[in-house]
Amino acid sequence: MDRNNNFDFLRLLFACFVIITHSYTLSGVGDIDFLGALSNSQLQLSKIGVTGFFVISGYLIYKSMERSPTPINYFWKRFLRLFPALFVVLVFTILVLPLVYESNIPYLKNREVWTYIPLNIILYPQYTIGGVFENNPYPKIINGSLWTIRYEFLMYIAIALLFKFRNNRNTMIKITSLVWFFCLIGLFVLPQSILQINFIFRVKNLLQLGACFWGGALLAAIGLNSNTKHIFKIFVPLLIIFIVAVKYGLSDYLYYIIVPLLIVLIGLKPLYLVKDIGKVIGDLSYGTYLYAFVVQQFVVCFCRPNHIQLMLLTFIITLTLAYISWHLVEKRFIALKRVSVIG
Repeated sequence: MDRNNNFDFLRLLFACFVIITHSYTLSGVGDIDFLGALSNSQLQLSKIGVTGFFVISGYLIYKSMERSPTPINYFWKRFLRLFPALFVVLVFTILVLPLVYESNIPYLKNREVWTYIPLNIILYPQYTIGGVFENNPYPKIINGSLWTIRYEFLMYIAIALLFKFRNNRNTMIKITSLVWFFCLIGLFVLPQSILQINFIFRVKNLLQLGACFWGGALLAAIGLNSNTKHIFKIFVPLLIIFIVAVKYGLSDYLYYIIVPLLIVLIGLKPLYLVKDIGKVIGDLSYGTYLYAFVVQQFVVCFCRPNHIQLMLLTFIITLTLAYISWHLVEKRFIALKRVSVIG
């Protein structure tokens, strides 16, 4: 795939958006960041960050599925991208948690210590270990960002179900548009009692993230790419419409329709310097997302900073860890995608 785009930069930016919002919450300031205050709680930087990840993922994973010769090859690439870095951050977390552990039960005799890695690596998140971060303003939660990974992997499986149709463009457009539309309708018409059902997956989260992922996949199926003409002529009116919708409190009705298109359009139009960030420093977005919450809880535990101080310290520490993660772990495992697998 043509790497002459802004997707690496956007993913890193979205990971930083999540850090900013979490800095308000984890420092005890409140759950509303400055964008939430400006938009009357319609938008949060973390919402844009997480949903933006899923839009880009939908677009790129669809492209990956198209290029994969077999379903096994497709899942091999997805495994290499997702799980090695996740495993390392889980091990890292378990090794450093004794620094903040406060309990009468010895650390290694705490059953939750031994279940933390197995449960999280199979994408059944365990967020707490007794005796950890219990006195933080946002208590007990070790890595609250892990909740999205199981939704991401579910989308990988869903895309794989379309594998045999991947060479039939019309069929793929029909299927992706139908799933995207189903997610939108579900968000608009289902009562809150249904949307809040949480059995492994929360219905509302599944529909919201699904609308973003399948919105990105639909744009890939249509064939929107960097050669598409008049990208900015499409982008500017859509952005104006969305800003007006936010002003009049209507963003919920348009967010999952307009935002996926806005994000993909920004990603596709190569911008000077921005487009080369992945080549210069590596793709730090996943590592940033994985490590940030843990780092923030540690900083809060030791320093009790305000939200601005927490942001700055988190950026410094997390981007360093993300850089190490990319160059020592992620990049090396991704290189294995060239290794032949059965099927």
